[in-house]
Amino acid sequence: MFSKEANQILFYPERPSRHSVIFKILKRLNYSFTKNIKKDFSLIVRWEDTTFRKIELPSQEPECPIINKDCNDISKEHIDRVFEKVFGYRLNVDPLKFKGNILQKSHLNAVKDGKIIDSPIKATDNAFVYQKIINNYEPGLGFEDIRVPIFKTDIPLVFFKYRNFEKRFSDSFEKSFIKLPSDVFSLAETKKIISFSLAIGLDYGELDILRDRDSGKIYIIDANNTPWGPPDELSDQETDQVLEVFAEHFHQIFIHKV
Repeated sequence: MFSKEANQILFYPERPSRHSVIFKILKRLNYSFTKNIKKDFSLIVRWEDTTFRKIELPSQEPECPIINKDCNDISKEHIDRVFEKVFGYRLNVDPLKFKGNILQKSHLNAVKDGKIIDSPIKATDNAFVYQKIINNYEPGLGFEDIRVPIFKTDIPLVFFKYRNFEKRFSDSFEKSFIKLPSDVFSLAETKKIISFSLAIGLDYGELDILRDRDSGKIYIIDANNTPWGPPDELSDQETDQVLEVFAEHFHQIFIHKV
């Protein structure tokens, strides 16, 4: 039952893993959570670890705040469609016409099966998307991913994560660094990143972004509304600092306003 005074958050329909960032944030804020809709709660987080949301939220009082209420689809196809509307260019290509090397990977979230293939191909497979190969190689460090935490319209910091050649399309990294958004993105890029997040209904989560070394353009390649972290490659002190910043932002943006 919704109650502004409750020191508890409802996660629905799933309970967050202890490896998730939000679990660590709420522990730091001394907030408890439940997935029992009959208990008192002051906030709902729509939490379903899947590419396409399947379970509808229970009906609630109009004033009950809901995080990620409208974030229903984080497939690669949907990400690219929204990205093109916001940025004016796209990542996906037509593999039946494009000539050259392209990246083939699952359109589902968190499936690390990317591989480089020759295009054009004879037939497409609906299980995959076909994308440009982005030159995100940073000499001396490796292939660079930029992980961008989203707190409504705020980006408190960004993570730079690096893989070696053998693990280019895997979920394994060798190094991670923390940077300020203003040192990474232009003001125009930041505004478009936030516009993209709002367009897919992502109130809280993380985006994966690549910057192409050849064109200078950024590409949003993934959205995660149930993120784990912070990155394992950070030191214990860095992890503690990140969680402190995240907890402050989460409290100010989502809890304080309740």
